[in-house]
Amino acid sequence: MLLANMGVPMVCVTIPTMLIALFPIAWIESLVYRSRLELPRKEAFWGTFSANLCSTLVGVPIVWLPLVIAQISIGGSRAWGIETSRQKLEAVTLQAAWLIPYRDHTGWMIPAAALVLLLPFYLGSVFVEHWILAKRWRSEGQQPSLAIVALANALSYFGLALYYGAQLWWQADSIVVSE
Repeated sequence: MLLANMGVPMVCVTIPTMLIALFPIAWIESLVYRSRLELPRKEAFWGTFSANLCSTLVGVPIVWLPLVIAQISIGGSRAWGIETSRQKLEAVTLQAAWLIPYRDHTGWMIPAAALVLLLPFYLGSVFVEHWILAKRWRSEGQQPSLAIVALANALSYFGLALYYGAQLWWQADSIVVSE
């Protein structure tokens, strides 16, 4: 089957996870904003929720697309050898945006690639959410600094990293390391 070799667009893996975690993420981040800004509890939560929804549905794909283009430009649209630890690391990091299907390795490569993508997605989320929250809370007389938004997102992305790290740990037996 031709589609079996098409790979995994990791944005299709990460966005559903982020959407499922949207309420706890908004709650955690709203606690940060409430501790730093003078916002009513409901506004802190719903502002954070809407900013996270936008960063998930718009910001993450905007960050992901250039990663795919960069991957293709370095020859990452085809399978590479993954016999050594270095080759596995290169494949899972440089091909993280659109994961190439490596037989018997997809189970561990999906959470590993998701972990790799958390950094660029975090950076994109910080900028998108800062822009949205600054506009939204201007009428409240509150302007979240980029540092506050970065801190709030660091906490939620740490939770996502724990989730993908646990998935990777469960798949550890399938990572055969050879040199």
